[in-house]
Amino acid sequence: MSTAKPIPVLVTGRAEQVGALVISGLQPEYEVIHFTLAATATTEVPLLLKGEVPSPSSSSLGSGNWSAFPKAIVFGGAYEDSQIEEVRRAVAETAGTKRIPWLRVDRSLPHPPTGSPEYAASVVERMKALLGKLYAEGKLDVEDDSIHLF
Repeated sequence: MSTAKPIPVLVTGRAEQVGALVISGLQPEYEVIHFTLAATATTEVPLLLKGEVPSPSSSSLGSGNWSAFPKAIVFGGAYEDSQIEEVRRAVAETAGTKRIPWLRVDRSLPHPPTGSPEYAASVVERMKALLGKLYAEGKLDVEDDSIHLF
C-alpha cells in the first residue's frame, strides 16, 4: 500500500516496550498518534475517540499529531474479550465519540510469546495486512466501529 502521507491510527497494549516496536514497525505507512496502556484504556480510549488527549496520559508514545483524526484503533494481544467489551461499553456511554474500526489480535492464531520482540514483529505484519485491506476497501473512511481480527 502506498499513500502520500501516513494513515493516523491509535494503538493500545500492555507494555510501552512492545508498543514502541509496534509503532516503529507500522511506519512509514501508518502513524501512531497515541499509544494507550491497557491498564487505562477504559478511561483513555473514550477521550481519544472524542479527539481529546488524556492528561496525564498513561504513555508518552505516539506522535501526538492530531491534525487528522485516527482512522482505526488497534488493540494488542494483552486484551481478553471481556476487556474489549468493557472499553467498548465505556466508549458507547461517552457522548461525542467517533466510530472508527477496532482491530484486535486474533488469539486463535499462533504467535510468539506476548511481550517478546518476535511477537511485536508478528502482529505488526498482520496489523499492516489488515489495515491495508481495510484501506483498499474504503473501510477506514466510514464511521463504523466493527471489530476486525488480525
